[in-house]
Amino acid sequence: MPTIIFSSGGRSWHHGRSGAAYSLVSYPAYNASRWQAAAAAAQAVINTGTYALVEDNATAPGYGFYSLFLQRVNSEYILPFNRAANRDMEVFYFPPTRGGQKNSMPTQNIVDAFPMKNGKPITDPASGYVATNPYVNRDPRFYNTVIYNTAPLFLASAAGLSPVYTYEGAASDGFDATTSVTGYYGRKMCNVTDAANTERGWPLLRYAEILLNYAEAIAETGQPELAVPKLVELRRRAGIDAGPDGRYGIPMGLSVSQMRAFVQNERRIELAYEDQRWHDIRRWKIAMVTNNAYNQRMRVVRGGTSPNFTYTYNIVSSIRRHNFRPEMYLLPIPDGEIRKVPAFRQNPGW
Repeated sequence: MPTIIFSSGGRSWHHGRSGAAYSLVSYPAYNASRWQAAAAAAQAVINTGTYALVEDNATAPGYGFYSLFLQRVNSEYILPFNRAANRDMEVFYFPPTRGGQKNSMPTQNIVDAFPMKNGKPITDPASGYVATNPYVNRDPRFYNTVIYNTAPLFLASAAGLSPVYTYEGAASDGFDATTSVTGYYGRKMCNVTDAANTERGWPLLRYAEILLNYAEAIAETGQPELAVPKLVELRRRAGIDAGPDGRYGIPMGLSVSQMRAFVQNERRIELAYEDQRWHDIRRWKIAMVTNNAYNQRMRVVRGGTSPNFTYTYNIVSSIRRHNFRPEMYLLPIPDGEIRKVPAFRQNPGW
């Protein structure tokens, strides 16, 4: 298939038609006969040499993961939705002190999914995680996805970076029912260093997902260790430490089921807020677990006196519990459509 060249305003965007087509084929499906085909399709995209992760750990650990979303043209985008220069994402996610409308706030659940900078999950006693200081030495993708208490963010009145305070009672941005109901704000795909408009492309499909597709599919063929090199690529770009074994926190000797869980979490954090998570939950059929529980939130309490304030971190549950039933994996066919064609069979459970 030939390459398509899109041009607008004297600028061109190049997308391989074959790359996009193979990318769609590479979406894994729970059919044993198709895992190898999905892995082969992902490998075909990789073999084109057209795409590469945007990597920059010299500017700051994981800076490539931050900067790629602020560009219309980069080596990682396979299929972007380009927008005119705007601040839509910043307005959507940011706290009130930064002119945001706080439309979507991360939960403690997604925060806990991010490992430490050494790549180990926070549940691992060897990870170095400290519950009383939970935001230190985390996976750099965390800092580029979540605004937490004391996180630096551009403030126009300060003409530079200034801390965001989400502790209970903090003016404008604090934890309560009308501002941050979770104790966090979002910052994925946002420009956090100035108040100017950003030319960005929304990632409908990017190369990182192809690597994840390959890792998932090849592991499900019974070869979980073959998933490791692609996961290493992602974690190296993320700014995670290589470690003495050069595995970037990926354990040795994972079984198929263990690698499945590892890849599922890696997709969750790498593709967070890119409209992927719900579709993955449905595909993996894990909604009875993930969507039948209370969301967790972070209630931060400030103590002490200026300039030596202290912060106590308390995880609390949301007010309402999510409810998911098996029939919700599919939507019901509207009654009006059933009446038009009586031969239609309603989806199970409806």
